[in-house]
Amino acid sequence: MNSFSFRRYGPPIRPFRGGWAIVPFKGEKAHYWESRRDPEYGTDAIVKGVHYQFWVSRCGIEAATSSEVAAQERGDVPQCKNCLRRVNQ
Repeated sequence: MNSFSFRRYGPPIRPFRGGWAIVPFKGEKAHYWESRRDPEYGTDAIVKGVHYQFWVSRCGIEAATSSEVAAQERGDVPQCKNCLRRVNQ
């Protein structure tokens, strides 16, 4: 019997406008995401036909979502405590 548990993410959020979500490949907790302005591309870009949007969490993690890899509802994944503290300030 394994002692670890599986977390269930919610469905993809389309269109994602920011807020609490899981961004694939960016940790095991839900973060509070806000649009980020990339110096080269702005807040979004189309590269080789794929639409990318750039994000930064309240705790400072940078990420990108795309038309192929969307942010997901957080489901039963815990919220980042640093993001939660900054959202509630």
